[in-house]
Amino acid sequence: MNEISEPDPARRTPLVRGQAWAYAVIGLSVLLAYGGVWTRGIQGDDLCMCELANTRGYWEAVLFWLQKWNGRLFLALTQIGSYHLPWYSSPLQAPWFALHAAVVLAHMAVCAMLFMWMSRAGINAAIALAASLVMAVHPVTYESVVWLAAAYGYVFGTLLTMLAVQAYLAFDRSGRGAWLVLAVVLALAASLGIEQYLVMLGVLALVHLIRSRWHPPRARAWIPLAVVVGCAAVFAVMHFGPFAGTGGRLDRVASIAPADGPGPLWKLAWYLSLVPEASPFGGFFHVGLGVLDRHVALWVLVAVVAVGAGWRTAAASAWAGETMPSSQRAHPWLVVTGLVAFAAALLPFAVTGAYGFSMRNLYPALPGLLIAGAAVVDMMSKSIALRRTLRFLLPPLVTAGVAISLVMDIGTQAVLARSWSFHRQLILQIDAEAAAVRNAGVLLVTGIPAQPYKAIAQIHTSWAFPCLVRWVVDDDQVKAWNNLMARQHRPSVSRPPHEIVWREY
Repeated sequence: MNEISEPDPARRTPLVRGQAWAYAVIGLSVLLAYGGVWTRGIQGDDLCMCELANTRGYWEAVLFWLQKWNGRLFLALTQIGSYHLPWYSSPLQAPWFALHAAVVLAHMAVCAMLFMWMSRAGINAAIALAASLVMAVHPVTYESVVWLAAAYGYVFGTLLTMLAVQAYLAFDRSGRGAWLVLAVVLALAASLGIEQYLVMLGVLALVHLIRSRWHPPRARAWIPLAVVVGCAAVFAVMHFGPFAGTGGRLDRVASIAPADGPGPLWKLAWYLSLVPEASPFGGFFHVGLGVLDRHVALWVLVAVVAVGAGWRTAAASAWAGETMPSSQRAHPWLVVTGLVAFAAALLPFAVTGAYGFSMRNLYPALPGLLIAGAAVVDMMSKSIALRRTLRFLLPPLVTAGVAISLVMDIGTQAVLARSWSFHRQLILQIDAEAAAVRNAGVLLVTGIPAQPYKAIAQIHTSWAFPCLVRWVVDDDQVKAWNNLMARQHRPSVSRPPHEIVWREY
């Protein structure tokens, strides 16, 4: 069969209903994985951004960011803008849950768009759902979703990039200039956030131009490339023009001594593994099990969502049609586009040497890898025998993968909740003695146990804890350190510090 006809209403109704169920499964999975937003606050880099936003005027803080940190204008405007709102002037009364909820909704939108793209490209609904669930709940996404400092760049940046592509596709279909204008604005915002998105948009524009030789689009094929060139020009001006933040950041990256460790492929496999004892998430898995043991209702929710995911991948409507649809002819281009987008997202880290890449850097790369993988599996399933085998194997694999991921994700939420609980207690003690700290000009906090707070609260670094102290006491001249900070991270002072012995309530 060379062409596939429009399904009759009797067949179309269950297909539409099946897609609605798929979106529901994706949404419920994300909510269970990351939806406990009322337990979360701020930590790490968030503390320095909050200090900057609350001790300076808005535009003064934005210019300081661009001059001292980096040229990421979108992040400077949005993060400083959020933390500068009047509700966030007090760290303990601030509605941090609202920002975390916005991130969770954005992550949900990314996963839903990924499923929509794969479904419209003709990928089998069950395979598309399985790939989308990887994006939704795989714990490799946790850092981007639960940490605000990363979420602004990676979750919102990925959503902006996907919306830019969607807007351009709407322009290509309709020819309406408003869609092109929207695509340009969204692409510019994404590229002024994290550098990965500019590279991704560039290679996607090149693939689109090359593909146009065999599949001419309605709009001129060079338009996306022209948009990216314009974005790149603005990017270059912001990062290497009047502001020195990016140059200083590159110098700091270059100064990091190379460290022995696994190569990038092994690191990627380590990040993507779901085996608790052969992945970075084993500790989260055990914490998650402890949480489930204390809250039996969560066991039920995990079971319902995991079984629901398996049920949707086994449903008849997800496997409608036993022959290869004509749209599968485009699958090789999906594979190429997905792999190119994946490689492009990681390309900037090929030149960073010891700086390497972390889990949050995989967030924008993951959709490309999943699209390519789903297209390959769908092409393999054109055989009736392979299709039936896959239909038998995929549901239990999805159920097990979702269940393990959800346990790990619940563990990450518990760890973040404990981190914020620690910071709340620390803020209360510093705030109670704020006047004495300002008079002394120096603060030393002792008695903080290394386990578990060094790892989860990130106060052993040279920046997070001093930023927190300066923010709480409202004095940017105060120097501070604690007993968990390495000696080289402690400031040199000529007068005795005011000391607070930390205690856990």
